[in-house]
Amino acid sequence: MIMRQLSRATCVLVLYFAYMAAVFANTPAPTNAGTNFRDCARACPLMVVIPPGSFVMGTNRLDIESDGREGPPHTVNVARPFAVGVFDVTRGEFARFIAATGYRPEAGCDIVDSQGRWVTDGRKDWRNPGFTQTDRDPIVCVSWDDAQAYIAWLNRMIRPGDSGRGPYRLPSEAEWEYVARAGSATLFSWGQEPGHDLANYGIEHCSPCGAATEGRDRWLFTSPVGSFAPNAFGVYDTSGNVWQWTQDCMHYRFDGAPSDGTAWMTDSNNACYNRVVRGGSWLDPGILLAVYVRNPWAPGSHNNANGFRVARTLE
Repeated sequence: MIMRQLSRATCVLVLYFAYMAAVFANTPAPTNAGTNFRDCARACPLMVVIPPGSFVMGTNRLDIESDGREGPPHTVNVARPFAVGVFDVTRGEFARFIAATGYRPEAGCDIVDSQGRWVTDGRKDWRNPGFTQTDRDPIVCVSWDDAQAYIAWLNRMIRPGDSGRGPYRLPSEAEWEYVARAGSATLFSWGQEPGHDLANYGIEHCSPCGAATEGRDRWLFTSPVGSFAPNAFGVYDTSGNVWQWTQDCMHYRFDGAPSDGTAWMTDSNNACYNRVVRGGSWLDPGILLAVYVRNPWAPGSHNNANGFRVARTLE
């Protein structure tokens, strides 16, 4: 009887360790465009492989208050496939990181007050951004620095550098626009006009203001990730819902920008005072969701319209 019980316990342990090995196995990552994969159960974000290609980044359009910061247009060649998160990192995924590491983001979050002004509220944070969220909503009130801490945790779990694996990271600004365009040359991946059946954003001709509910867009604030159709690369919410951090330092012109899709990691002061966010959000007018629109934010700043998605190098 004792031997039988020991054998049963041994079998359970063998099955458990086999399961854990399968969950965290360093099998080569897929490189076929459009393939979805996840590096570990639940904690790791769902990824999709993006094919290599070329595109024209930026625009000379001056129909928004951009000071020409989206130009000049220039060709970028993405020579190798890479992967990005199918969705923005969610509140639930970020909460698992907090629970696993004890990481404590800086308190306080910028919100829009009743006068339409950005103000810092010391009582707000990612748990309480000023509105109700589900675990499937994109994380907000996270800084560029917080995103880097989350990514470092992912990389500790998957052991980047093993065969077929590169590290998680933020996408470069060029990679972000390449993914958002998804082979299109229009203002939005779906065409030339925004639409509340296609993305979550605010009232037209008003920024920041939010509070638009039309068509499929029934949310006053953030919507659960994947609530709208994906683009041609199988990526959701590249336009609207939340602005997304990229790796790059902010430059106010593209003169001298990398042409190979890598991040631009220095600015004119070699200080990188601001990082680039992309995509528009729940409180912006539709034009700010255009694939070329870019904004600067300090890397330590928190606001309830900024989140992020991850990328991953495929070796």
